[in-house]
Amino acid sequence: MLISFESNSEYTEAKMELKNLKTDEITNLKYEVSQEAGKFKTNVYQEGKLVNTTTSEYNPIKPGETSKILRNESETNVSANGVIRALTTLYNWDGVTFITGSCIKYKHPDYTTYDGYDYEDFYINGNTLTHHHINKYDSGTIAALAPVAAGAAVGYLVGNMVGAVAGGILGTFLTGKTSQALLDEQDCIWYWKS
Repeated sequence: MLISFESNSEYTEAKMELKNLKTDEITNLKYEVSQEAGKFKTNVYQEGKLVNTTTSEYNPIKPGETSKILRNESETNVSANGVIRALTTLYNWDGVTFITGSCIKYKHPDYTTYDGYDYEDFYINGNTLTHHHINKYDSGTIAALAPVAAGAAVGYLVGNMVGAVAGGILGTFLTGKTSQALLDEQDCIWYWKS
């Protein structure tokens, strides 16, 4: 898929074209952003029709906002003497060994159990889901995009063109809470497919 994204210099309007390079199918999304009471209201249009309106703490069409949102979610558990405490627990979910605990941004498959490295793409087949890992370099590239373009990129990986359109729309919802579905403590993105 090719994502083409353009915005004006004030980041109040943007256009995104999603092109499936295999079928040449093209979907166009348009974003209009206004600032109201310190928040950003975003109208999303697909092929000229209003399909979504959201309000957020950040401008979803401004490049670099995704990275700031994701980095703000990074939590460290530091003791009074400055030592980082890392308490983790392994558990089984969907037939896959997951890790959780301090210094783990969100629950995901355990790197060590599966000999997974942050610099590689890989997946793990569970009982119901396939658990996908995007390497830190591609994850960093996605995080540098405007939130709506980041949503389209991850959406494409999850569900091809339909997923890209949904991700381009849902990218306006990216917040500190939902960003946990993106970068982990290794600056990598995980996603799940059924």
